[in-house]
Amino acid sequence: MSIPDTWAALTPRQREVANHVVRGLTSKQIARYMAISHQTVAVHRRSIFRAFAVHSVAELAIRLRSETTTLLE
Repeated sequence: MSIPDTWAALTPRQREVANHVVRGLTSKQIARYMAISHQTVAVHRRSIFRAFAVHSVAELAIRLRSETTTLLE
């Protein structure tokens, strides 16, 4: 599946978490900003990493930014 297709397959909340992750926010910061628990952020992060077949924030950022910057806007 292409990066845009994978992005489109994420839920809106997963896309929101992915944007915050790529921008460098910690799980606790994301949780506070989105008014959800840090455990929920962790679940979203795992789902996002699995969807994009990455193992780190750096890999996710590289994968998303290498394809298109419009995904992150």
